[in-house]
Amino acid sequence: MQMPSSAAARIPLKPLSIGVLAMDGAVGSALTNPIDVFRICNLLISRTLPSAAAGQTLLNCALFALNAQNSVTLAGGLELHMGESDRANAKQFDVIIVPSIELTTQHSMDEQLARFEPVYAFLQMQRAAGVRLCASCTGTFLLAQAGILNGQRATTSWWLAPRFAERYPQVQLQAAQMVVESDGLMTSGAVAAMYNMLLRIVELHLGPELGQELVRNAARMLLVDVAQQSQALFASQALTLFPTSTFGARVDKFLLAHLKQDAPKSEQLAARSHTNTGSTSALAEMSVQELAEHMNMSPRTLLRRFREHYRCTPQQHLQSLKLERARSLLESSGLSIAQVVAQCGYQDVASFAKLYKRQTGMTPNAARKRSLPS
Repeated sequence: MQMPSSAAARIPLKPLSIGVLAMDGAVGSALTNPIDVFRICNLLISRTLPSAAAGQTLLNCALFALNAQNSVTLAGGLELHMGESDRANAKQFDVIIVPSIELTTQHSMDEQLARFEPVYAFLQMQRAAGVRLCASCTGTFLLAQAGILNGQRATTSWWLAPRFAERYPQVQLQAAQMVVESDGLMTSGAVAAMYNMLLRIVELHLGPELGQELVRNAARMLLVDVAQQSQALFASQALTLFPTSTFGARVDKFLLAHLKQDAPKSEQLAARSHTNTGSTSALAEMSVQELAEHMNMSPRTLLRRFREHYRCTPQQHLQSLKLERARSLLESSGLSIAQVVAQCGYQDVASFAKLYKRQTGMTPNAARKRSLPS
């Protein structure tokens, strides 16, 4: 794990000051994970980059709270007591990390986000001062609510992406991405994507020559797949929190019923012809008109409602449902890939494999191997 001599001979790097904002409602691991990750990286730096560190701690990470809070109550009720130094909000940080917060479905998002008004003012001030702001998972909602993400690219937890897009149309949401950087801002997806973001912070500070190798070593110790840049592989339509509406429930019930009914027909077609390059199943040929008739609305109204609810077209949503069914079968069934393809309304394995990789970042074979025990 020794770095190349050319890298180790570089002049000492400037220490990086990182603050993790402790606040009521924060997820506990989102506060402690940065401390642990940067501590491990500091240990690796001392072993592999002694001349670059020059006896200093390069990654200085600390919790801090606003308004001299003596303690914060975390999601789940655990109380975190803050030391005297942690209560000072006038510290100068190079990077501030906004942790994920608990957003429940029992209360409106407006009510829950209204509790963080002092946080928004603080983040706006730090943004104006040139501090790099990073947000994890649901913490991205706080940056967006503060208006800081307007006009910027960002990601968020995949299961909250429709809600995020509905609330913050001025943000260029890239929900499939694990980590997104944009003009001094950094956002990460669902909970564990925070590790990828933290390691990216380290890489940016150390620079490509030193940072990439150190991050690879840290990732090995932490069991983090830094090559996995998409969270689309983990997304599930069933778990996604869409805006509250009976429209979505009726659409999905209808489409899923047709998907199940159509599977035997697709298998028969696939068995008769291995050269078919398209999907001639009834499900694939289902028109917007048919779905509109089922929903008792005009095709034009259906398309508008789809855009409002799903942020996509009916065809794109149907594709997502079919690919999710394929992923489930690949992970949990003993069906061959050809059988999985047929079960999901496709007939050409090669075309399906290209589509699956484009949407999830992984081939069907790789997805199956990933899910199987060694």
